[in-house]
Amino acid sequence: MSIRFAPVDNTAVTVEAVASGKAGLACGVPFSWEREKLVDFSLPIGLSGLRLLTRSGSLDGSPASLAGQSIGVVEGSLGAGLLGSLQPRAQAVTFPTLLQAVTALEQKKVAGVLGDTNVLAGLQNQRRLSGVAQVPEQPYVSYGVGCIVPENNSRLMNVVNLAIAGLLQGYLDGRPEAVASVDAWIGPTGVLAVPNERVRAFFESVLLSHEGLQLGGPSPSTPR
Repeated sequence: MSIRFAPVDNTAVTVEAVASGKAGLACGVPFSWEREKLVDFSLPIGLSGLRLLTRSGSLDGSPASLAGQSIGVVEGSLGAGLLGSLQPRAQAVTFPTLLQAVTALEQKKVAGVLGDTNVLAGLQNQRRLSGVAQVPEQPYVSYGVGCIVPENNSRLMNVVNLAIAGLLQGYLDGRPEAVASVDAWIGPTGVLAVPNERVRAFFESVLLSHEGLQLGGPSPSTPR
């Protein structure tokens, strides 16, 4: 059996593909109870939330500041669903992908972009954006991020969950390959620049609800 990777930058499209059987697995998907009705979620691999990317000093992220403002959202996303309840007088501008919404922000076609804080941070880093910031300090809503498989495929879910648990346990044990894999994205020198203590605390909390893994071979010292 071989794995064929197909990048998709619209979460709604990704969920539909897995739910319909067109794709067997997708990772980096924000959890929601509506999506849980369509697909099965794995153990969480991270935490994220919804925040607003805007030009520095323009909007503070409070619901009142969004009134009358044009806000970019991705069609079918959690942000698109939240904006109306967050600020009914905000003007939603829909885009097929978050990248297109961020491009519109760069071109000053929208005042802000409401989206996943981790993906927004990745786009900021990738495009080397300056003069922009994510607001407010705390996300409007927070959620776990994990992998999804078609419903009722327990064999595949077992494989996915064991792989995730192994990565988390490997990081906690200080295994170089696991630490390097995690730190490249969310560690203090990675895209999200999350302190090691916070990464460890989250991984430990995930594994607390499941059996700990005993990985083979000696473990190097734990990262600090």
